[in-house]
Amino acid sequence: MLVRRILIASLGAAVVMTAASPSLAAEPFAKVGTTSMLAVLDFPVGVRNMGMGGTGVADMSQPANGYFNPASLAWTDATYVSYGHEDLFFDIEMNDARLTSGYRWGDSSGNAWRLGGGFGYTAMTMEPVVVRTVFLPEGTGESYEPDDYYVTTALAGAWERGGESIAVGVAAKYVRIEFASDEGTAWAFDYGFVAAKGFIAGGSMLRPRVGFSMTNIGEELEYDDRFSDIAGETRMGLGFDFASPAKRTWGRNVAAVSGAFDADHVDRDVGDSYWAFGWEVSALQFIQMRAGYQWFDRDNYSVVSLGYGMGWEFGRMILRADYTHVSEPPTFFGVDRDRDLFGATVGARF
Repeated sequence: MLVRRILIASLGAAVVMTAASPSLAAEPFAKVGTTSMLAVLDFPVGVRNMGMGGTGVADMSQPANGYFNPASLAWTDATYVSYGHEDLFFDIEMNDARLTSGYRWGDSSGNAWRLGGGFGYTAMTMEPVVVRTVFLPEGTGESYEPDDYYVTTALAGAWERGGESIAVGVAAKYVRIEFASDEGTAWAFDYGFVAAKGFIAGGSMLRPRVGFSMTNIGEELEYDDRFSDIAGETRMGLGFDFASPAKRTWGRNVAAVSGAFDADHVDRDVGDSYWAFGWEVSALQFIQMRAGYQWFDRDNYSVVSLGYGMGWEFGRMILRADYTHVSEPPTFFGVDRDRDLFGATVGARF
C-alpha cells in the first residue's frame, strides 16, 4: 500500500543515508540492498481521475495530464494550464502543474491526425525530518527538508477516421530525490496506447475505449554508491462514454446528459496490484459528479473516492475547477489516511 511505501522511504532515507556519513556511522551501513524509495512516483496526479478511483489508462477526456497514459494527450483540444494540490498524511503535500496543448489536421479522404504533448512539474514536500541513526536513534541534532520532484515531457499522436481513433504516446521523467546527506537522480519513461470506436445510436453518442500503458520504466536511482529500483506499473483498462443528443444551451451545443465508466487493472512492481473502477455523470457539460473504487488484490483492501467538477467555455476561454475526497481505512496504528485533492484549469483555443 502507498502509506507503507511512504514509511519505508522516509525512514530509509533518514536512517540509511545519514548512517552512510563517515562522521556518524561505520562500514556496516556502506552497502545496503536494492530497494525502492521513490514515493513521489507512487501517488497519481489528476483530480478528475482520482475522483474516478484512479482510473485513466483508456481516458480520452480533456484536459488530460498524461499521468496514467501519455497517449491520452493526443486528444488535447486546446492549450491548458492546470494545477493540482493534494494534502496527504504525515504533513506531506503533493503539488502538480501542467502545460498541455494539441493540434488536429485532416485530408480530403476523411483521415485526420492529432498531435498533443505537454510539460509537467510534480513535487512532494514534507515537514523537516530529524536525522537519526542506529547509533543515535533519538537524533543527531540535524534535520533536513525532503523536497522530491520530477519533471515530465510527453508527446502523443493519433489517427482518426470516422468514429475510429488510435493513439500512441511516450513520456520522459527526470526524477530527483533528496536524502539527509545526498540526493539521487534518475530517468523514467512511460509508454502507452489508446483505441476507441465511436458511433451514433438513436441520436446519442456511444464510444467504447481500450488502453494500455507501462509507466515509470527506467534505470536505478543512484545515491551515495547505493541503488534504488524505480518501481514500474503496467496498466490495462476499458472505458465507455455516453452523450445524449446535443442541444443549444447558453450559447453552446452541449449534451444534456453525458457520462463515462472506466475499469483499470494496475500491476505494480512494488506493493499490491489493484483494480480500479470509476464513474462520471455530467449535466450540460457544466457540472460533473464522480465516484471511484479501488480493490487491492493481495490484502483485500479497498479505497473509495468521491468528487465533482464545474467548468464552462466562454468563447475561446475555458475555465474549470475540480475536487476529490479519497477515503482509506486508517492504519493499524491509527493514522488517518483520508485526503483531499483540489484542481484548477485554464484553457484557450487559438
